[in-house]
Amino acid sequence: MLKYIAKRILLIIPVIIGITLFIYLLLDFAPGDPVALLLGADATQEQMDALRHELGLDQNVFIRYLNYMKQVLQGDLGASWFNSRPIMDEFLERFPNTLALAFSALFITIVFGLSFGTLAAVNQNTPLDGITLIFALLFASMPSFWFGLMLQILFALKLQWFPAMGVGTIKHMVLPAITLSLGTIANQVRMTRSSILDVIDMNYVRTARSKGASEFHVVYHHVIRNALMPVVTNWGLTFATAFGGTIISETVFSIPGISSYLINAVKVRDVPVVMGTVIIVAIIVALINLVIDLIYAVIDPRVKLGYTS
Repeated sequence: MLKYIAKRILLIIPVIIGITLFIYLLLDFAPGDPVALLLGADATQEQMDALRHELGLDQNVFIRYLNYMKQVLQGDLGASWFNSRPIMDEFLERFPNTLALAFSALFITIVFGLSFGTLAAVNQNTPLDGITLIFALLFASMPSFWFGLMLQILFALKLQWFPAMGVGTIKHMVLPAITLSLGTIANQVRMTRSSILDVIDMNYVRTARSKGASEFHVVYHHVIRNALMPVVTNWGLTFATAFGGTIISETVFSIPGISSYLINAVKVRDVPVVMGTVIIVAIIVALINLVIDLIYAVIDPRVKLGYTS
């Protein structure tokens, strides 16, 4: 198991290199001059040339990338070109907000996705099954930003049950998390239903029923555990999507998180902020996927045997 974990951690290295090189080249080829944005329209050519030399922008893009990665390997992500604040400090200030939002959305997705997916599968081809799938399709088709605004109008402005924006309490996370989990709940319902239907007629399930086991025992002790493998895989993808795609919720509900920080940096071509944020997020997502792989071993002993062999 330890050997497998070490291999997976080492595989993160080429992934990080590939992602960072692609993003760095993309930022370099994008239109616009970050020096002009930094100095403004009244800057002289001498001032622009001096700042470009200071930032290393007069060097070849691959030389700049290698110099940047050397700096990263020394544990220094640099500072923002625009406000000179260390990127790590800014990231750590915003990270708890995005992490809380992503985990809240994942929790909602798991609870409602598993519950309604199981309910639909157990009651296959009944009106309850049809209603569940209709609502799943409706949620998947609904624009998240519109849904978030409707939640604000109803629950924040009219009913005043939750705050309309900001962070600080659990109540602040409810509406943004529901907005973020909108599409993933629908996907979780469909995947759970499909996985359960694949195993619900297996021989061991029929054997459990023939021995007099209750339907609840059969479903929750025999069917769900064996149907969880693809569902757990989707949990990892769901968290990665939630963690890296919180921009809509953070924008609608004015949450100072990682996604809004990254988008603002892209707009002004703040390369150190973009690169530092991408590196940290990529590492976090890769580690989450590793944790999901290890959860497989708990669910299915055959996977654990494959790790140790």
